[in-house]
Amino acid sequence: MPKTFSPHEREAIKVAMHNTVLELLKKKSVRQITVDDIAMGANIAKGSFYSFYKTREEFLWETIKTDEQAMYDKVVKILSEDMTDRYATAKRLFTAYLTISAVLFYISDADYEYIIRKIPPKRLQESRASGENIYAMVLSHFGYEPTMFNIEVLAHLVATVRISLGSDISSSDEVRSKALELLVGFIANYLDKGGC
Repeated sequence: MPKTFSPHEREAIKVAMHNTVLELLKKKSVRQITVDDIAMGANIAKGSFYSFYKTREEFLWETIKTDEQAMYDKVVKILSEDMTDRYATAKRLFTAYLTISAVLFYISDADYEYIIRKIPPKRLQESRASGENIYAMVLSHFGYEPTMFNIEVLAHLVATVRISLGSDISSSDEVRSKALELLVGFIANYLDKGGC
């Protein structure tokens, strides 16, 4: 029977599990990461993992969403600041959103699709709505109508960056960082010049 943890211990263990999987994703594919790996990294018994999450995929999904929420929070903070230089603001937004350390850069498309297949449709829909709201906020901030068309264009630009710099393409962090800098500049220019 898994040990009962205090609220403080639970939070510390969740952080340790999250940090463990972030490191593991840099070395292994999603399918290679086991509950044993996660439990060992968080210094808990394998059975204790299941007092936190029903499945490994649920945990991986929460890790992705936690990382994504941290990026969304940075975007919201930037949107609340002064916007005298539209290009610089757009570049800051997408540099925050597309940080090279983002967990999604370390998950292959095949692994991401595998996780999505395991997540209930309602949770996927909630996640999509959250992403659409962020894109709508960004578009509105730059004076564009946040129509579904414009949201999807921006989402596809961001997805293209994620895919092109993801783990499916082998390259050094230096190469990936430079490519990210150039692509973020392109998206910033798109928003600044009225591309939508």
